[in-house]
Amino acid sequence: MCLSCHSDNAAHRGPQFQISEGVGCEACHGGAQTWLGTHIAGFNHQANLAAGLYPTDEPKARARLCLSCHVGSGEGKFVTHVIMGAGHPRLTFELNTSTQMQPAHYVVNKGYVARKGLPDGVRIWAIGQAMSLSETLRAFIDPKRNPAGFVPELVFYDCNACHHPMSNVRYAPHDPGPAQPGVVPFNDANILMLRVLVARTDAGMARSFDERVRAFHEALVESRTKAIAEARALLDLANRLEVAVGEHGYGRDDLKALASGLIANGVERGNYGEFSAAEQATRALWSITQAMRNGGMLGDQQQTAVKAAMAQLEAAIAKDETYRQATFTVALSGLGQALGSN
Repeated sequence: MCLSCHSDNAAHRGPQFQISEGVGCEACHGGAQTWLGTHIAGFNHQANLAAGLYPTDEPKARARLCLSCHVGSGEGKFVTHVIMGAGHPRLTFELNTSTQMQPAHYVVNKGYVARKGLPDGVRIWAIGQAMSLSETLRAFIDPKRNPAGFVPELVFYDCNACHHPMSNVRYAPHDPGPAQPGVVPFNDANILMLRVLVARTDAGMARSFDERVRAFHEALVESRTKAIAEARALLDLANRLEVAVGEHGYGRDDLKALASGLIANGVERGNYGEFSAAEQATRALWSITQAMRNGGMLGDQQQTAVKAAMAQLEAAIAKDETYRQATFTVALSGLGQALGSN
């Protein structure tokens, strides 16, 4: 089971295949028997795709591939709470940051842009958030990925809501969300990001999204049957969100509004009580401020201030065990001041 994600556990293996090589080219780009020849011969990207190369340059396809491990595909790739109990770390995923943190085997230069276009980090982030929610809900609904016993599959819930010292009181209500302390909360970090996204892209859909999220949280403390029904309704809306956020063009005004919304979500509404939400907000703000810098929206002095403020955010989430919402909120305020959004 471990090797299904931590290697290229392929069904068809050539004579030189070594599973000990771990996650190599073919784990992401697909079996190379058909496309390796065109690739090394210098054929163009479309020819490689036609020969069977997996289209990792396409954000939705890349998100689907990444999430097959980072959430689980249900085909031998699903980290359960039992596996976490055996030592697996907490799962976390954000498409744009994760992409840029990988060892780069390409350079985004003029040639790359001519072949594949200029990557839009904010759009990639938005698509990743929507698809992460969709895949999580599919897993939540899937009976094969949920035990039949009294205890539910806890991997869907917020790890740090339970796994922290009792003296580190973290409960902070957010709406929509659990209405009282002591309830094991569903991991809604992606939902908090999507609320800001959809509020910018489609006000009508934003209202529907809030209603569906609220109904889902309420159902989680009522019954498994009702929770599944509400998860299906939320999944239907999440599938529509994938299209909406993926097709939206994120211009200068969008970047400003998204940054302001994410900051206000913590400073004004106190919605980053749990570490996972603060982590996702930091990754989101990194993508947005990077796009601002690349788009010439920040002067030299402002870039320095924003870089320092982002460093404070990163420091506030450096260790999940010691996370404090108050420290993170102060860092968020600092970024708001650096961006001129407060």
